[in-house]
Amino acid sequence: MARLKAFDLLSLGVVSAAGVWMGIKFFEPLVIDRLRQDGNLRTDIPVPEYDKNGDPIGSKPMNELRDELIAIQRRERNESDPTSSSIH
Repeated sequence: MARLKAFDLLSLGVVSAAGVWMGIKFFEPLVIDRLRQDGNLRTDIPVPEYDKNGDPIGSKPMNELRDELIAIQRRERNESDPTSSSIH
């Protein structure tokens, strides 16, 4: 009987996670559109809007998100220790 090795388990985990993530990204716009057409889409929670290609409308580019995250980290660092420099 063959043993599962750590690499085999890691590979299986990565492939499974990637499959689930890609499936969600592919089917989410389709499901939301169908629920909206049927009138069964909930209105009490925010639902992302998608264009005809299935890309989210109004999403920020990764560079902008990274800059916002850096600014938040600097602000938190300055609030926790105002004597430290904010340039790193």
